[in-house]
Amino acid sequence: MSMKKVQATKGWTGVRKRPGGAQRRGRLSPAGVFLLAGYLISIAMCLGLFGSLKPIAYTGIGLTSILVLAGTVWRRRPSHLWPWALITGALVLLMGKGVLRHALQTLGDVSANRSLLPDALALPGYLLLTVGLIGFSRWSTWKDRRLGIILDGMIAALALSLLGWIFVLQPFLHQYDSTIAISLVLLAYPTASIFLFVMTLWTALNPAHKHAPALWLLVAAVSGLFLGDVGHMLAEMNAIRLPGNLIDLPYALGYVTAAATALHPSMRTLTERTSRYNTKPMKGRIVTTAIALIVPALIATYRLGASDSDRVVLVTLMLAMTVATILRLVLALRTADRSEQILAFQAYHDSLTGLPNRRRMEEELSDLLEQPAVDNTRVALLYLDLDRFKLVNDTLGHSRGDMLLTQVAKRLRSNVRDTDMVARIGGDEFTIILNYIVSRSHALDIAERILASLRDPFMIDGLSYNVSASIGIAFASRGDTGVTAETLVRYADTAMYHVKHDGRDGVAVFDESMLPRVAELELERDLHYAVGLGQLHLVYQPIVALPSGSVVGMEALVRWTHPRHGSMLPAQFIPLAEECGVINEIGRWVLREGVGQLAAWRRQATEFANLYVSVNLSGIQLYSGDIVERVGDILAIHGLDGRSLCLELTESVLMEDTGAAAATLEELRRLGVRIAIDDFGAEYSSLAYVKQFPATLLKIDRAFVSNLERPNGADTAVVAAIVAMSRALNIATVAEGVESAAQAKRLHDLGCDMGQGYLYSRPVEAQALPMAVASLNAPRLRLVTA
Repeated sequence: MSMKKVQATKGWTGVRKRPGGAQRRGRLSPAGVFLLAGYLISIAMCLGLFGSLKPIAYTGIGLTSILVLAGTVWRRRPSHLWPWALITGALVLLMGKGVLRHALQTLGDVSANRSLLPDALALPGYLLLTVGLIGFSRWSTWKDRRLGIILDGMIAALALSLLGWIFVLQPFLHQYDSTIAISLVLLAYPTASIFLFVMTLWTALNPAHKHAPALWLLVAAVSGLFLGDVGHMLAEMNAIRLPGNLIDLPYALGYVTAAATALHPSMRTLTERTSRYNTKPMKGRIVTTAIALIVPALIATYRLGASDSDRVVLVTLMLAMTVATILRLVLALRTADRSEQILAFQAYHDSLTGLPNRRRMEEELSDLLEQPAVDNTRVALLYLDLDRFKLVNDTLGHSRGDMLLTQVAKRLRSNVRDTDMVARIGGDEFTIILNYIVSRSHALDIAERILASLRDPFMIDGLSYNVSASIGIAFASRGDTGVTAETLVRYADTAMYHVKHDGRDGVAVFDESMLPRVAELELERDLHYAVGLGQLHLVYQPIVALPSGSVVGMEALVRWTHPRHGSMLPAQFIPLAEECGVINEIGRWVLREGVGQLAAWRRQATEFANLYVSVNLSGIQLYSGDIVERVGDILAIHGLDGRSLCLELTESVLMEDTGAAAATLEELRRLGVRIAIDDFGAEYSSLAYVKQFPATLLKIDRAFVSNLERPNGADTAVVAAIVAMSRALNIATVAEGVESAAQAKRLHDLGCDMGQGYLYSRPVEAQALPMAVASLNAPRLRLVTA
């Protein structure tokens, strides 16, 4: 085990600035250098400085930009490559369109003989570009928001295209009697580029992208595409007369800017998921809604055969209605956005401390682990658990305990960096995700700083309180597919428990030697939630009178239906429950459930009127100080007398404090409750100690019953001695583990009063017990006769 006890430290050590920050002043970044060079070459091409080599220069600009884009993306390896791959493919197709357009001389040709080969390359290119840009929306987990961006782009594109068709394209094409295919192709270019421009702009305006200049470079690149498409459309219709060099300039600038997008350090952030609870409203969406409302109204007014004065009145009224509608929409959106922000915050934050909750922490950790490595840094997870916080709650009360947790949360936040995340994952447990950790000692220094700050007293209602904490640390590298967020949390949790077992108030770093403890710690953690999640249930095994075989009672036996391990027997988890302190909660639940079930049976069948239920009692319950009151309350709630309940205790529990045990058992006997000493004979088996307790039953351990079929065996003598001693003390006996008729007969011959075991019935579910009781009470099925 790798353990390091904490010493108080001063100052901040090992803090590193996040990679990808600003470049040195006075020095152009690679993106800036490429932009400057590319823009100068493109302008030179526009000015005709390349002469007849202009097509080669144009192709060279495009190819160079594509190669730089692809090479940079491959070298930097962002968390998701596919958006960049699609954009690269789109640029290849669009550049191929430009080359073919020059080669086939399609500019200005709107006749039926126009070649559509360049257009066959361009339109799939737009599709690839659209899908690639959607990958940068960073709302990839919220499909409705991603769809909203697409719809915004479609509204703007369709509305403006409608205006372009009615006022520009349709009148022009009507003169040339162009085919429908040519008309659709000419209209498709500006429509697609407007759609892409609006969608990219809305993505860039998302507040989550305020630190992503690369996205604004992408907006500029798409703008170049848009301007180029509009210029070409107007040139096709001879609406403008510009040299081809100038018309191609926006495309060339767009290629260069697209490559610069990949060169900028913030390109990594474009495919990283941001906070899923970021729901700040985007006011720009109102613009697209306004366009959708205004454009049809303007078109209808323009087409309407009315006088100028009528048109003025109609336009004024329609604009007024549109403004009123938009204002109402703004108000509705503002209210909806505010409600959405509140609900989203609640879904991802702890209501007491305001810290991110477990769900948010696991998502953030998963996102970090999926990202590629950055400058040999790693991710460290700190799992912090306050020591003995239950005692704080018991002594201060829950309200002051909550105040303490709030102050702890503030101290944790004040001792980490902006790039780190502090989360409260439940109760007194916190996690801290340390981003960009350069070494093991770096994370240890931060953990030590946190522990030192927690040792300072906390002031609550004018009183000073001291707490300590145990911290486990686990490390992982980005891009390591073998480590998940769940695994890292489990490792850090395991290391934290090593600190607990080593004396608390310290730090441990997880290593492979701790792995054998992982399964046990997982089981322990699951056991804490078993009662609350309804994973426990009771089965019941009948106890019968000898020799008749009629049922006199039943023992309630707890089972744990674990989500991964299935049904677990008490021996598999009760010792762990006693060790980790959950046994009291489980014992209380068994007591409530067992007594309540007996009351339900008595209401359903008269056969249960005189039967009792037997429940095991732990030492923690016996010495808790409230067991008598608790038993009395449960019996009173269900209207049962004390003889309806038998409490079973082992010899070792009774010997922990014989005086206290005897006093508590006497009080229980005054309620009429039966007291059974379980597994008798396995430990002390002394007549002197049995006389100290007001027991009504001795349950003979199954180890002595299994060999009773052997004549004159040692076990026969032991059972005979136990029965004789019990009769001398007026205590009834119950033999456990009876599996054969021969054993049952031998027990009866030795004077044993009752039996319990597979011979009569296996433990059965509550709904099956009435049938088992009826079968055992039927004379024809009695297995032991006099």
